[in-house]
Amino acid sequence: MKASLLAACSLAALLLLSSLGTSPVGASFQEDEPAARQTPPDLTQRIAELESRVEELERARKADSARLDGVLRFLEAQRKAARSMESALDRVNELGFTKGINYSSRELLLETLRAQAKALEAPLPKANPSPAKPGARGR
Repeated sequence: MKASLLAACSLAALLLLSSLGTSPVGASFQEDEPAARQTPPDLTQRIAELESRVEELERARKADSARLDGVLRFLEAQRKAARSMESALDRVNELGFTKGINYSSRELLLETLRAQAKALEAPLPKANPSPAKPGARGR
């Protein structure tokens, strides 16, 4: 948050200097100091808007992170349930579920349930994705 605020303030300072026609390196010594320190009202308003937007984006990021953590917990629970289902399917098969009339349909059912269990056991994405690189843009 502090880094974002610092970046917004730095951007505002550069915008101010460029709108005044001066550069940060070769500032003129002939300028009246009190006048040079004053920030134009429109730039002050823009800084406030940017700070507000940064805070809004930070709140949204935290909410998205919490939502992602919830989804990952749900997927992990599904993964554990899949392991349990595979063991139950093996036990059902041992007890003779596929014997008797129309055994091929029951074999197909067990095969399909095993495939579903295997799909649920796929590796999960990382819980805390790495932060975006500076200058990278999202969608």
